[in-house]
Amino acid sequence: MLPTLDESVRTLAVDSERVRIKKLLIYVCKSSWESDPYRLDYFDLYSLVRELLQIAPTRQQLRTRLETFVRTLSKADEYMAIGDRIYENLEPFLNEDPPQATEGDRQRYRSVALQLQQEPEQVRIKKLIYYACSQIWENNPAVLSQLDLADLLERLHQQTSTYETCSTLLTNIVRTLNRQDFYFPISQRIQMLLRPIYEEDSQIGESTQVITFARSAPPESPKRPTAVAAPPVPPPPPPPSTTTQPPKKTTDEPPDSESDQPKALDFDNLMDVRLQVMKYCNPLRAKMLLHAALSSRPIRDDPRDWSILKSNDLGELLKQTHEQFTSYAELDIKLGTIVNALGGGDRFTQIAQAILRALKPYYPDDANLPTPSHAATADNSHVTDVGVKKDMTVPNDSDDVS
Repeated sequence: MLPTLDESVRTLAVDSERVRIKKLLIYVCKSSWESDPYRLDYFDLYSLVRELLQIAPTRQQLRTRLETFVRTLSKADEYMAIGDRIYENLEPFLNEDPPQATEGDRQRYRSVALQLQQEPEQVRIKKLIYYACSQIWENNPAVLSQLDLADLLERLHQQTSTYETCSTLLTNIVRTLNRQDFYFPISQRIQMLLRPIYEEDSQIGESTQVITFARSAPPESPKRPTAVAAPPVPPPPPPPSTTTQPPKKTTDEPPDSESDQPKALDFDNLMDVRLQVMKYCNPLRAKMLLHAALSSRPIRDDPRDWSILKSNDLGELLKQTHEQFTSYAELDIKLGTIVNALGGGDRFTQIAQAILRALKPYYPDDANLPTPSHAATADNSHVTDVGVKKDMTVPNDSDDVS
């Protein structure tokens, strides 16, 4: 008798290597390595397993994903055995692999991959195709370097039965991204190179259809492609707690059209916002500023307070800030007030500017005023309680990147 999913999860939960199993599951699901025991406890093993089965629902996809991520680790040999345990326990719940591509098909994918590898935006090409296949936005360079572009193209082709389906999928994904100007040309280049493959398939299909029609009843109309389900929402750990939902728009608007609505601050966009803030400022100082904006409780010059602040995830604080301050102007004024309460200075002014720039696309267009306005000029005389004390020494935070 085959085990139930609950039984398989319980087997993993009592395994002697259960801590490493959870670490690897978090890594392959979230693309983030977690070693802090306190933060590991926030992740539910069952939810991680369900999420992984959504990301990699077939035997080959799961095997490939585990091996791809394990190869990026310093202890790859040890974790390969951990990956084998995960695979063995989840194998009964995996779907059959699609039919293997013929050598001729593989050559078509390799030919397209070779052309795309000549492009200057190779990394973004991989990111976009990988997301189209798995609904995971991958930013880890080590993981991306392990992905075979020809394999990704094959997966994309298998998951989209027609050129129109592929074109719509890629275009709609790009419309959910912040850097659409970068990704629209990339999407169009991918579509242009894949189009001959779909046209060749269509010609083969028409030939087969004529033969079938002569022998039997008229052929059925082609089935609509099945949408890939989004992974279930995991429990709320300190890191961002939701996985990215697939794009829902299916309009035929041209790629350069723009929506009047602000972008949704979903999981992938939140990760991008987090990276933008970290690019321009120290993450611990950014968290200090965001904590002050969200809470009236002052940050005391106490090691315990700094420890709590470090344990908070920057992405989660950015999400809470966006939810609490419903307009861009309100956030601008609040951050400006806090900057002045901290004594002003270029350091915190730059942090406020970085936060405002990163969150700006997620507020309504009529709030998109020049950045910043109040962040560098707020009047200190109006400061009452902004949840922070002046003249505090920030502890050594060079290694803090959460």
